[in-house]
Amino acid sequence: DIGKAANLEIILMDDADLKTVDGISGAISLKKLHIARNSFPDGEIPYELYSVSTLTSLAISYNGFDGTISPDIANLSALKELWSGSNDLTGSIPPEIGQLSQ
Repeated sequence: DIGKAANLEIILMDDADLKTVDGISGAISLKKLHIARNSFPDGEIPYELYSVSTLTSLAISYNGFDGTISPDIANLSALKELWSGSNDLTGSIPPEIGQLSQ
């Protein structure tokens, strides 16, 4: 369970055939999460990603995510970099992204 890695700061797992990020909210020191080009089931961006408030860099491109970016993106208060291209996201960028303090 990745959530037990409380001191882990960086996860670079592009092209790793990941199917889930279950437990990621327990990685309380995580700053950089790059999980582009994986095998997530069709659907929206996993909600649990929005609870990793320590993230400064998040790469989720080429995963086939659809739907919208949740207003809960505001929970990622330290976020400086977001790569979400080449998904099937729709709608506008939520205004809550403007609440990111960094």
